[in-house]
Amino acid sequence: MAESQEASAPDKSILDALERSLSAPRLAPYLKRALGDKQLAIRFYLWNARLSKAFLYPLHVAEIVVRNAMHGALSNSYGGPDWIFKPPFPLTTESLATLTTAQKRLNVRRSRQQNPNRITSDDLVAALTFDFWSNLFRYDYDTVWSSAGTLNAVFPKLPSSFGRPDVQRLVADVNDLRNRIAHHEPIHTDQNLAKRNENILQLIGWRCDRTKEWVKTHSTVTAVLRAPPTPLSTLPGLPLASTNLRPPPVLNGTEKLTEILAQVLSARPAIALVPAPSLAPPYRIVTAKDILAFLADEAEGQSSLVDIADYTLAEVLKATEPEIIGQIDIQATTGDVLAAFFPKKTLNAHRPRVLLVTDSGASPVCLGIIVHPEVRY
Repeated sequence: MAESQEASAPDKSILDALERSLSAPRLAPYLKRALGDKQLAIRFYLWNARLSKAFLYPLHVAEIVVRNAMHGALSNSYGGPDWIFKPPFPLTTESLATLTTAQKRLNVRRSRQQNPNRITSDDLVAALTFDFWSNLFRYDYDTVWSSAGTLNAVFPKLPSSFGRPDVQRLVADVNDLRNRIAHHEPIHTDQNLAKRNENILQLIGWRCDRTKEWVKTHSTVTAVLRAPPTPLSTLPGLPLASTNLRPPPVLNGTEKLTEILAQVLSARPAIALVPAPSLAPPYRIVTAKDILAFLADEAEGQSSLVDIADYTLAEVLKATEPEIIGQIDIQATTGDVLAAFFPKKTLNAHRPRVLLVTDSGASPVCLGIIVHPEVRY
């Protein structure tokens, strides 16, 4: 959902079509965050869709875990699973309407399918909205949870100091986010999404620690939260500003190899820059591998050992074919990096070997180097 393996900046005709299709009011929150930049607004729209997609997995587990646990506990308290057909405690008008609607919907479905089997409690539990289950924790149902052990039967890991009001607040928050996502509302401006993700996991954890850890392991919420679009990004991914970049050494070319070999080898990655004003970007790169290959060729040509003190970096550069160098802004993402390394309809020989990550200043400063991956995943 809302993901692409190729960089694509929509042109004006697409932007106009999206505005007509999605409507100006629908796009307004995204345009506001993008300060009127329509292309950035669409990237926020796509990010919002990815956030919604990421949240669906932990939300669906939380909903299933909670409703099944509640049904099990209330079945034990009220004589079996059929309590749900006619709850032995008064329902609010809202809850009764939800229950009645679910039963009618199931009856209509059975009739259309000409299914003679009776509706089971499992059918009805699955058909009821999370609103129904969430509302059962409201103060209107204090008597339901006042029975000793009923609340703890639903949530065995609930802290001893917590009661129904604490559960109701957490479940209501989870249900609110679920409903906003189900109705395709903007959630990208919610500053508490990380906390709300923790709330979902906590709710599951009150029931089962191992299920919570399983959900946390497979959830992508945190990864998507860390990858918002920026004015200079096109594809989703981690912001380069959050990665561990290190400025490369910059050499002038006149150095003896004895002076710089250890410096190049200790760089991460093992690459140094040499200014080359006639190129764009204005650098040559030299790697530890380039230096060692040069020395090996010299040793082979002389049929003897070589003294690296006899050679300068300029000689290495003269004997080494210049590599294609690309440049990318620190505000871009790891997705943009892949697009830069693997541009469409471009032969491997014409793709950059490295990308210089620079700032946005008038005279960009190299903040780090990213090497072309061997394999595109």
